[in-house]
Amino acid sequence: MKTRQERNFEDKPAVRSRVPLLLGLSGPAGSGKTYSALRLATGIQQVFGGDIYGVDTETGRMSHYADYFKFRVVDFEPPYNPMSYWDAINHCYKKGGRTIVVDTASYMHDGIGGMLLKQKEIAETMAEKWKKSPDSCSQAAWASVKEEFKLFINLVRTLPINVIWCFRAKDKTELDDKGKPQKVGFQPIIGDDFLYEMTANALLYPQSKGVPTWISSEMGEKKVIKVPKQFEGLFKEPKQLDESIGKALGVWAYGSDYGKPTETKPEITEPVKQTNIQTSDPELDKIANEGFGEDFSLSSEQPTKLTNREELLRVMKHYQKERLIPQENSDRGDALILWLESDKEAEKNTVKWPSAMNYLAKIESKIPADFIEPHFSF
Repeated sequence: MKTRQERNFEDKPAVRSRVPLLLGLSGPAGSGKTYSALRLATGIQQVFGGDIYGVDTETGRMSHYADYFKFRVVDFEPPYNPMSYWDAINHCYKKGGRTIVVDTASYMHDGIGGMLLKQKEIAETMAEKWKKSPDSCSQAAWASVKEEFKLFINLVRTLPINVIWCFRAKDKTELDDKGKPQKVGFQPIIGDDFLYEMTANALLYPQSKGVPTWISSEMGEKKVIKVPKQFEGLFKEPKQLDESIGKALGVWAYGSDYGKPTETKPEITEPVKQTNIQTSDPELDKIANEGFGEDFSLSSEQPTKLTNREELLRVMKHYQKERLIPQENSDRGDALILWLESDKEAEKNTVKWPSAMNYLAKIESKIPADFIEPHFSF
């Protein structure tokens, strides 16, 4: 008898790593799903960076909030099959979207080209081929439809994005075992398999103005509401879904590395010789120095020694606004800005402050010389 070879394993301290947020908002028309989703997305963006994108199946309804939120929108028309939803979401990701609002995801279930109609079509085709009734082919048809749905979910999971799914909901009544009508409560128009994938799922009643219901006496609604243990404190009191809740969810999802700048060595580069470059541009100074104070000049001939938290925060926000932070460093730039905003004595942190200096030196080495001259000494 052959001796079994023992497998070797390694262990390490458990660390909560960065995970994507999949949030569900279920409610009827007028419950505040779209507005709440955009508020949550704005808060999540403060942590993860990137752009907010909206996938709008409601004929431009999401754009009604364009005056209140900054986001890009994809107008999504039929067919509403799972892979078409994937194509829309993947488009947003490729364009820089890191937090995406899908309004509504319910059409994937009952819309034109959605799973219900697809299942019916397949069942009828099978029945005609096998000379059976469509009902007898129902289960086999669902198996085919769910294969596409599983592929859709697996593909979404591969992307480092956060998605807020809006589900339309209806107040339903079903017959019990004795044939008597029994109230089930508001149920999202989407399959149970989809709800299972949500990190959290909120239920919004009619005219709730974005204040979710987390406790219900209806058995059907109890199955819809999903609040993981890590979020129980966040949703302990009734509160309108807003940017602060989105940010708190984002901080949890970012993981243990949130607010911890990665230790990197500054790149050693040879100084670039520039010719015919103006050393001081009054108009450029006026734009660049907005809010920096009279004695602070971005294009001054003499570099300014950076020792002040406010100066670093302002220049990082300036670089972020002008999109001068490379895409591969955007997440770290967002985390650095959040740290500077929250830590009033950031320059006294002997670990993070030097790391922030190294990061800024690396960023400045990649900024086009014709935009601005290096203005900090390190």
